[in-house]
Amino acid sequence: MREQILGSDRNAMLYALPPKAVGSSDCESVSSYMQRLAFEHRVSYSRLKVFVSAVNGEEPKQLAVRGASAFSSTIAALEVATGREDLHKCALLPFRDAFLLPIAGTKGAGRYCPACVAETPFPDAWGRLLWDIRFVNACPFHKLNLVSPDCISSLAEPRCTWGPRIPGICTRCGSVSYTCCRQRVTSATERDLIFAQQMADLVAAASSGKKFDQFVAVDAALSLLKDEFGSVLEASRYFRIDVNQLYQLGRSRPSVELLMAMCAVTGAKLLSLLEGKIEYLYPPSDFVPRASRKAARNAELASMLQRAAGEKCVASINTLARSLRVGRRRLDAISPDQTAEIDKQVNATRLQERAIERRLRRQRLVQRLRGIKEEVEAAGGRFTERIARDRTGIVFWTGTENRRILKLVLRGKL
Repeated sequence: MREQILGSDRNAMLYALPPKAVGSSDCESVSSYMQRLAFEHRVSYSRLKVFVSAVNGEEPKQLAVRGASAFSSTIAALEVATGREDLHKCALLPFRDAFLLPIAGTKGAGRYCPACVAETPFPDAWGRLLWDIRFVNACPFHKLNLVSPDCISSLAEPRCTWGPRIPGICTRCGSVSYTCCRQRVTSATERDLIFAQQMADLVAAASSGKKFDQFVAVDAALSLLKDEFGSVLEASRYFRIDVNQLYQLGRSRPSVELLMAMCAVTGAKLLSLLEGKIEYLYPPSDFVPRASRKAARNAELASMLQRAAGEKCVASINTLARSLRVGRRRLDAISPDQTAEIDKQVNATRLQERAIERRLRRQRLVQRLRGIKEEVEAAGGRFTERIARDRTGIVFWTGTENRRILKLVLRGKL
């Protein structure tokens, strides 16, 4: 077994134990990896931490890091000691360099999904990175709330104090898959499942090495708030935060928790928002009052557009948008077929009105020129182009319609 774990790098100080499920939603956490690594070496978890801190040149107490920048040194020491180059993906460090995403350090969050642990018991158990994210409280696959180990063993002394910490094993009584814990397993709420599913997709993308631009994500987030709330100020009032905090998202690492809250309210897809696109993954939930009002407003606007399309004398889309106090783009997004039909009717009406106005203008010009011609001929004169220009004040340019009318009047054909 040790020969399989050693891998190709024979100069590594520790076994090149591969992390589990990297590049998927079940990506292993750093704390779980270190626990399994300590078990393979038959040493305690605390002793392995001391060894890694010595490789990194730090004091043992400095290994329990919290920030992404400090966590980088711990991951770098593990990669040097094991000879592996993919351990940084277990902490989402490439992603957390640009975005603020608090994750439990080497100690772990201590939470787990009862169904996941039961499906992969020891020795195949591992702790998910998703369980170490602070604002994720549910399992998106089994739709259950995460729980913490709470051993109810009546033994006065623990039975596994001799061994290291192992994923899926109770540290007090040694039971597999935490069967000693009798916590009540409850179904997750809709809001918790929204957060868990979106973050599971993010963990899969970030652990696979996908890169995101924080400035592109911030621009998309501000555009989303303007579309959904009308302005960034209204959005700040809804989220009960300072409006300057929203405008200054790009000056530091944007908070993934805040972006996730925006997506939960509006129904937008977090991964698309990080890529600079606005895509809707699901309709907004009923617990969001703003979303409910927007859905009712969209239905009302669609009904108004349908009535306007059936009228004979209809105003333009821009005029309708101004009267309804919404933007043209919102009407196009709500009912593109109705807006296209209204534009077609408005264009046809304008062409018909222009044709009628042009015909009336020709008739008035003909009557005026004929009156001037009769007056000049009655006085014994000759009607010419110069006289027509002086009397009407119109310049009869060559090739114009007025020029053609004048020639017909001079020849007596009109």
